[in-house]
Amino acid sequence: MIERPIPLAVVGMLIAQSAAVLFWAGALGARVGSLEKDIGAVTLLVERTARLEAQMDGLEAALARIERKLDDRQPAPAP
Repeated sequence: MIERPIPLAVVGMLIAQSAAVLFWAGALGARVGSLEKDIGAVTLLVERTARLEAQMDGLEAALARIERKLDDRQPAPAP
């Protein structure tokens, strides 16, 4: 077996790459946390929008009933 020493530059590059990967993973974790918080806020907005749409549907139906009643109350035009 031939024993070859590992060059110091290779060891240094492995350490630098390991540090870069750890830094990247930390930044990725922070971004994921931020996105999860944003998703929570968006979920609340989606639920609120759905409730508002349901309320608008009810208001439109009520308005249509009111308009029909007003139309029914108008007297027929005189000949």
